[in-house]
Amino acid sequence: MLQVKDELCIGCTLCATVCLSGAIILLYGKARINPALCTNCYRCVSVCPQGAIQEEARITIYNLKSSLIELGEKINQLSARLGQLEVRR
Repeated sequence: MLQVKDELCIGCTLCATVCLSGAIILLYGKARINPALCTNCYRCVSVCPQGAIQEEARITIYNLKSSLIELGEKINQLSARLGQLEVRR
C-alpha cells in the first residue's frame, strides 16, 4: 500500500493529476491516498518531485526477531562496557 509522507509533501497536486482511479485528494495542503480506490499503479510515485509517496513499510516476524536479537547484543555490549567503567572508579 502506498502512503504519503507529510513532511515531504508540498501539495503540488501532480500525484492527484496522474491518478487514474481518483484515489488521491488534497486535504489541508497534503496529498491523501484512499486505499480502497488505489490500484498501486505507482504513477503517483513516479511523478512526485519530493519523493513523498512511498510504499508502506511492512514489518515481518523475521525482521522483528532480527532487530530484537541485534538490540539484545547491543544491550549486552553496553552492559559489559558499564561494568568496565565501574571497575575503573
